[in-house]
Amino acid sequence: MTQLPRALRPWADELELFPDDVAAGLGSMLPRLAALVGPLAEALEDRQGDPDGFDGLSRRGAYERLLISEWALAEEYPDEFLRRAATGEQSFLRRARRIPKAARRSVVLLDTGPGQLGAPRVGQLAALVLLARRARDAGVVFAWGLLQDRDCKLHTGLSAETLGHWKTCRLGRSADDADLSAWEAELGEVDELEDRWIVGSSGLSESTCGFASAWVGIADSLEPGERGLQVTVERADGHRAHAQIELPEPLVCLKIVRDPLSDEPLEPRRTPSSGEAGASLLFSPRGDRLFVPLADGRIAALHVPNSPNARPGKPKFFEAPPREDLVAVGWHKSLQGVTRSGHKLIVRGIRGGIHSPDIELGCTPGDFAAGRGALHDRLLPCWSARSSEQDARMIFCTPGGRLRVARADASLRRDQIARQFAEYADAGEVILDYNLSGEYLGVVRGRPPGPSQMAWQVNVEWWRLDYDFDRDVEPTCEGSHAVNVAPGHMPQVRMGSPRGPDVPVIAVSKRERTWVLVHGERALTLHAPTGAEVVGAFGREGWIDERNDRQEIEPTLLILEHGRRRLSRVGRSFNNELRRSGMPIVTCAVSPARPHIAWTNEDGEVVVYSTDHDAELLRVALEEVV
Repeated sequence: MTQLPRALRPWADELELFPDDVAAGLGSMLPRLAALVGPLAEALEDRQGDPDGFDGLSRRGAYERLLISEWALAEEYPDEFLRRAATGEQSFLRRARRIPKAARRSVVLLDTGPGQLGAPRVGQLAALVLLARRARDAGVVFAWGLLQDRDCKLHTGLSAETLGHWKTCRLGRSADDADLSAWEAELGEVDELEDRWIVGSSGLSESTCGFASAWVGIADSLEPGERGLQVTVERADGHRAHAQIELPEPLVCLKIVRDPLSDEPLEPRRTPSSGEAGASLLFSPRGDRLFVPLADGRIAALHVPNSPNARPGKPKFFEAPPREDLVAVGWHKSLQGVTRSGHKLIVRGIRGGIHSPDIELGCTPGDFAAGRGALHDRLLPCWSARSSEQDARMIFCTPGGRLRVARADASLRRDQIARQFAEYADAGEVILDYNLSGEYLGVVRGRPPGPSQMAWQVNVEWWRLDYDFDRDVEPTCEGSHAVNVAPGHMPQVRMGSPRGPDVPVIAVSKRERTWVLVHGERALTLHAPTGAEVVGAFGREGWIDERNDRQEIEPTLLILEHGRRRLSRVGRSFNNELRRSGMPIVTCAVSPARPHIAWTNEDGEVVVYSTDHDAELLRVALEEVV
């Protein structure tokens, strides 16, 4: 380990456990933390114990223990005596207490729940290093454990072996009463001889009152453009201190979060993304699968559990054959997709399962024309519908913005499968986006500006897919809504969930920060906050329409703000926070069928959050998926 700066030498023994870059990063936070926490000797100074003479000087105390030199100053210079008394500069003899060393210890419990994922873990490790040295300087035993560990295992001191337990423990649940009861049974109530800390989310001081003597609350800073942590230190006697502590360099933070003991150089992992919010994640129409592109070109289909207590199934993978490009991906009994090979579109798995034959369709240059819409470099969805035991249909859209319907007749031999597709865009129009919600297909079509028009002409449509229709009848459009886009503005589209099998919620930008939300026959204009990025549309809890005696659903915008760390829902008269992410969010998607939101963060994790359960349904690292 290289020589530490003079200011960090008090923690040199503890920082020797880490590589140089991690030690320097943690060390930059320690002086501010030390000022908030204070030394353990002073914390124990006023606790009960048998008097045992004097062991030093103090700036506070009873005046019968005031130094004689101070009384002499009162005789000769009374004004100076009063000034020193008012500013707390007088010196007192400090009373020593006879406290059994064996009975004194410092215990730290670390919160490993979702509120401490990401950047707060950096502050958590720095606090652990500080409190370990603090106990060592006071000559007391130091032990620490994980608050959500119901086995209540305590680790003595800091070492590479004990820190391995902290490194691998990242839970998707917060500490509950069962966790606190287990630790209280193990440690008992806090007494005057024990220094007991809880390091974690700020709200733990209220739920653990009487169980701990002090708390360190760590949270992300919500100030735009600032990289830091909000740290609050509270004590049982009511003392409270607060400070904002700057984080180390981003790569150092990532290394601390992933593996602070590793000597290997670290490069940031990012989910492949085209830069479009939601472009790298895609839900299946039923919302039970999440498609994630991998760095090796494959598509991973992750199973989304129904509740936070359910275990997810194993992921499945779709890989385009050599010399073929992936066009769309979907799920019907199993993975299915559409690939492109030269002038052919190949539909794979139209009926679901491995026995589905491949269907070849012809394509034109317009199917892949660049610049015709917003679908290029996107992960596009496809769906299968069965109208009868003999017939199956797949709906998908090409990157050039043309909607297709492919048919397969199971009664024909494999080499005689009927090949047909239909096109639902007039000449000169493109599909800007599309999605399926229940039995409805939401389509946003647009006509680019030209000699006869100055702005985009956008139309939002919803098509009903009647799965019992005759195989010669195509889906029909049941409604539409025109959006007037400002000249010079490229419209953006965000699909969302209507919270049920209903017409999709679709948001279209008409100008910067102004969005039109369309849900069936109803359209609503909303304004996104300054600096926020709209990443989806969502249905809010229903409200009662007393005139028609029915429950309506108010569509909302889903926005990403505060340094891409906070997801919020914006309506006509409210801005509700949904979830905070410990690391900046790279890309985000909304389920078309369930109240679920998925995102990837800069730490390479995929997270699925349910607004109904107000909990994470899935959290997995991409490297574990691979």
